[in-house]
Amino acid sequence: MTAFSFFGRESMIHHSCDRCKKLIDREHEIRYVVNLEIQVAVEPCDGEFCDESNLAELEEILKQLDHCDCDEIRSNAYQCRQYDLCADCRNEYLADPFASERQPEFGFSDN
Repeated sequence: MTAFSFFGRESMIHHSCDRCKKLIDREHEIRYVVNLEIQVAVEPCDGEFCDESNLAELEEILKQLDHCDCDEIRSNAYQCRQYDLCADCRNEYLADPFASERQPEFGFSDN
């Protein structure tokens, strides 16, 4: 990103790491972007899609969709998100993208 002028004043776009919340210094650090795309998995048709059981199943799915909001259907079928990462969080993300090795943090009171 670059600086831009708005009514004669120069403004800077600031980025922070979406994982650790640290401000990313544009002049001294590299900002990494993670694009996450989640979509419904569709199995390829093997030519038998038109048999009676598949049509009945498809009809049932369509009936269920009649009662859903279009935005809800869209968000359940496809989502695309973008996250900024600092260099440290990028390395941790690449090593364990699903954070399966991270220990859950529990906050207990001092009672």
